[in-house]
Amino acid sequence: MNEEKKKELLQWYNTFSKDCYLENNGIVFTDFGEGWAEGTMPLDHRTCRHDGAMHGGANVAFAETLAGWLGIMSLPVEKSGDLFGVSITANHIHQAKGNLITGRAEFVHKGHSTQVIKVELRDTTGTLVTVCTVTNLIKST
Repeated sequence: MNEEKKKELLQWYNTFSKDCYLENNGIVFTDFGEGWAEGTMPLDHRTCRHDGAMHGGANVAFAETLAGWLGIMSLPVEKSGDLFGVSITANHIHQAKGNLITGRAEFVHKGHSTQVIKVELRDTTGTLVTVCTVTNLIKST
């Protein structure tokens, strides 16, 4: 896929995400390729606890968002509504620093009925903050 088409798709995915959880929490899809997807989420009042530390639930929601996006992009258009996250595990490794979290989702398994995706979240300094494993179910029609 050429860069112009990729930019168009990124713009469409981000526009499609308006007026929902993603926009409300500042999540932006930033790049994708064969078997991977990346995005960012701010580290601010929307995603932090009252003491300024990143809320673990915000990390998990961000990871599931990236895994869902990667999973949907791997399906034919007519099946894109048939993907559901069914399991997520998260290991919070370090406290996030800076003002932005970057996530990268990659397939571990891409089957006909399930997908397993590893998501790594890093802070502004590049430190690994959270590692998640997401399982998606592809509903059979």
